[in-house]
Amino acid sequence: MLHYIFFLFPTMCCLFWATVLPFRWRTLPLSSRIGTIALCLMGIGISIRLSSLFDPYEDGLYLWDVVESFCTLSFFSCLILYFRTLTNDKAVGWKSAWVFLPGLLLSGILFCLYFLSGRETMDVFIREMVHRYYIDRTFPDPFCWGYFMIHYYIYRIVILILACCVLVYGGVSLKRYKALNPGLLYVFLLGVIFFAVLLLVWYQIAYFKNPLFIGSCMFVWGSALYLFGLHLIHTGNAVEPIDNKTEERQPQDPTEEHTEEEIWQKIREKLQPTLYQLMEEEMIFRQPDLHLEELALRAHTNRTYLSRLIKEDYGYGFPEYIARRRIEYACEQIRENPSLTLEQLAEQSGFSYGTAFSRAFKQYTGITFREWKRMK
Repeated sequence: MLHYIFFLFPTMCCLFWATVLPFRWRTLPLSSRIGTIALCLMGIGISIRLSSLFDPYEDGLYLWDVVESFCTLSFFSCLILYFRTLTNDKAVGWKSAWVFLPGLLLSGILFCLYFLSGRETMDVFIREMVHRYYIDRTFPDPFCWGYFMIHYYIYRIVILILACCVLVYGGVSLKRYKALNPGLLYVFLLGVIFFAVLLLVWYQIAYFKNPLFIGSCMFVWGSALYLFGLHLIHTGNAVEPIDNKTEERQPQDPTEEHTEEEIWQKIREKLQPTLYQLMEEEMIFRQPDLHLEELALRAHTNRTYLSRLIKEDYGYGFPEYIARRRIEYACEQIRENPSLTLEQLAEQSGFSYGTAFSRAFKQYTGITFREWKRMK
């Protein structure tokens, strides 16, 4: 009886986070919202897959396989988009919707083949496949064969490709964003590998119908989904807008109205000391591959406020501001220690390569590093 609870554990985890996370929707960053949608899609997909496991002979049940295929593939697509928002400062636009094309195309083709073959013909075909675990090669309907080839072979290939993409983007996010509790992400990425393998061998598992083995697999995957939900909460807390926190700490008179500019000035007063501490005391600009979202996480604000503060106070965008701070720091270091080489300065000031340092140095000082060093 316990293994049946394990069967439902992934769906229960998805349902739990799909209920909890929307209450924080307005304070969640875009990445966490995409992750929430991914959990909802996975909950639907697992529910359909388990329904087919419990009663594979129900009439018309395999029409839901089309929905399950779309939800599962879209889950992986959402994860790719999720990790992209963590590693890219640009907003997500319509061009990013290409990641959902595999799920749309494959499920659309399956949907057409299902109805072209006829519901009764397709049900007989699927029952024969499930019951005997092989298919009569003389089965006359070509649409049934097309449905089988796509759902059994191409579907697996697409899952494997999307899972690899998730692992690549996930690895990049772990490398760049140390503040996002990488332990949770490591566990979840292992869960992605596990679930991809589980999907690839699902028909073999369903045929042997070992309740203990299936229950254990579902428990492991449900645990990974639960940890992913915790990670979304952690990310949402880290980038919660600073004005919401300020209002919680200092309740205002509800009859008092403030203009947008007045609200911004209060946020600015809170944010300026934090930015000064990060830049002047912690010297976070020396961190290679520093991104705007990571700095926003450290400052407990969002990218919009941080970008506006840097633009108004210094007159530069974020990339130019960081580059100038690195060059200023390098100039201070060479004054104190003239024996430092270009490569040593580049490493100490946060540039990944000496060539990048030389290019930035000439751009912001007007002369090359060697010329500047001779002048000093």
